[in-house]
Amino acid sequence: MKFRHLLIAVALIAPFLLRDYTLNNELKYISIAEEALRDGTWFSFYNHGEAYADKPPLYLWIVMLSKLLFGSYQMWFIALASVLPVAGILAIMGRWVREEIPSFDPKAADVMLATTGMFLGSALVLRMDMLMCLFIVLAIYTFWRLYRGTARKCHHWLLPVWIFLATFTKGPVGFMMPVLVIAVFLAVKGEIKTFGRYMGLRQWGLLIGLCAAWWSLVYIEGGAEYINNLLFHQTIGRGIDSFHHKRPWWYYIAHIPQSFAPWVFLLVGVLAVGAWRKLVRTDLERLFMVAIVATFIMLSLFSSKLDIYLVPIYPFVVYLAMLWLPQFEQTKWAKWAAGFAPAVFVLLLPAAVVADVCDLIPIEYDSLAWGYVALGALFVASCVSLWQLWRGDVQRSIVWCGSGLLAMIALATPAIPQFNRQMGVGDISAKAMEVAEVKGIKNFAFYRFRSGQNMDVYLGQPCEPIYDVEQLDSLDCLPHHSILFIGWKEPQRDSLFATWLEGREQTVVGNRSFTIVGRRKIRLKPLKLKEGAQVQMQPVKLQADTTK
Repeated sequence: MKFRHLLIAVALIAPFLLRDYTLNNELKYISIAEEALRDGTWFSFYNHGEAYADKPPLYLWIVMLSKLLFGSYQMWFIALASVLPVAGILAIMGRWVREEIPSFDPKAADVMLATTGMFLGSALVLRMDMLMCLFIVLAIYTFWRLYRGTARKCHHWLLPVWIFLATFTKGPVGFMMPVLVIAVFLAVKGEIKTFGRYMGLRQWGLLIGLCAAWWSLVYIEGGAEYINNLLFHQTIGRGIDSFHHKRPWWYYIAHIPQSFAPWVFLLVGVLAVGAWRKLVRTDLERLFMVAIVATFIMLSLFSSKLDIYLVPIYPFVVYLAMLWLPQFEQTKWAKWAAGFAPAVFVLLLPAAVVADVCDLIPIEYDSLAWGYVALGALFVASCVSLWQLWRGDVQRSIVWCGSGLLAMIALATPAIPQFNRQMGVGDISAKAMEVAEVKGIKNFAFYRFRSGQNMDVYLGQPCEPIYDVEQLDSLDCLPHHSILFIGWKEPQRDSLFATWLEGREQTVVGNRSFTIVGRRKIRLKPLKLKEGAQVQMQPVKLQADTTK
């Protein structure tokens, strides 16, 4: 691992030191881990009593380990499972290519990969995708060493171990991608009969044995219903007719521009022209191309799709493009494509100044001082990048531009806390608990925003979901007060709720608010009679209620 890999890791981990957990995913993992520690489960997981068989245990164990080591969930520690795999992937890919092409300089490829669209996004959130990507890269690299005859005896056993760990991190894709890439590569080479040389009986026996041990422990702990959920509902169900993130087959094609920004024009251009000119000449290039195409097609055929699911192909996309770039870097189209990112980044600082002066920034903030410092660093690096491009050095231009983006991420870290109230729910939870302590309130609820139940991580007790106005009325009539959390879009989405909310005092924190409900007094309206009218009293027959 090179020093630049550690610098990249430091730049990426900096934001985790001061930011809050996001509600939808990160806080959910904390809540699931807390429930598992409380219930003493290690292989079957639940989110507020509902089975959570979506993900295997490895990543959740890392989250739980934070609590066991530090007594609390430390974001920087959990973030290591996203950031350190980035450094590992860069080290492996650079070493891999240089073993075959000693003249290859991986600096530009390292910086480009670390700053490419969803790969960068995956490194900046608490998710298991980057960890799975590391194990997949290790599996395919191990196969390559076996194929080239440079492997040691232990690599025959490491190949199924890496595949298992990829599966144990995220699920079926961790198994299918390396096996598919190996099979397709050997088929393209006309050597499919040698597949057993790499994944023979011993390898399959170890892989199946590890999976069988895992599934047996899941069955012992969670029962038949949970194991059925894990093996069928979350695999076959999501693949064929997904109940989450169902997308058309062309979803990934349409999302290429945003997923591979800001290098999309250069990456797509180099790979498209290279494929058209049939530049796939070496086995290494062939393996990288197979990894890209086979995985892209496989994931496009699955019903469930998210941009982040493509993360395992990013290392192969970037390094194959950088292998071919020297053949195009003096062409005008390659220079224009490489210049897109720094040209856009140069405009960010003046755009921020204009937005600040004209009061166009929609988010409340205390100070943009560190933001200007960060954008200033990006501005300077982008100017140098454009100058390098004008001199004809495309790869050095990429290094300057990407380094400027990483420096911006690190330098903007001190500005993050003032935006936590929009990003997470830590601040509003603290304010609500302060009000609850003063007023003696012990009950919390939320109205129809996603993952509100996971606020129990901050509140230390359940947060009840409320789905409609009838439930709100019932909550309002209880003999005790409750704090009701409200998402900022809910009054605009639900006119009945907006009417119900009228006249109630709200405490706003960031993009959410809360109000106090309960102990509503039911006042009977006086009966208005016409002048001269008389009320006749009718006897009422009472009947005992025998139902229970």
